[in-house]
Amino acid sequence: MTNADLKSLRTRLGLTQAALAEAVGVVPNTLARWERGELGIPDWVADRLDAASRSGSSGSAVTRPRGVVVDPHHRAVLEALNGDLDPAAFEACAVDMLKQDWPRLVPVAGGGDDGFDGAVADGRGQEPFPLIV
Repeated sequence: MTNADLKSLRTRLGLTQAALAEAVGVVPNTLARWERGELGIPDWVADRLDAASRSGSSGSAVTRPRGVVVDPHHRAVLEALNGDLDPAAFEACAVDMLKQDWPRLVPVAGGGDDGFDGAVADGRGQEPFPLIV
């Protein structure tokens, strides 16, 4: 596995450098140096990463390499994210979470909204700017 392959694999798995570093048992700085090509990737790590790359995508929204132990709460979050998401509930949740910082934020409902989940009025009569989550 090359250093470029490592970054590509990490991106495909949807993991941060810290998460992948934890999964293979190194500190994040080491993984970052591998990705930049400053250090060679040891064979034992390359073997684990090659196995993960051959496993392919699970079709899940959120994936993690095999062997990563997660606590029950984390597991429940992953299962929920990989389940059916209700777009209306997602938009309402996103707006509710951000309403404290953006009091003029309102949800933009519907499937024909070009991905907008909400809009924020500027309070000066200008067109609202979109919230895309």
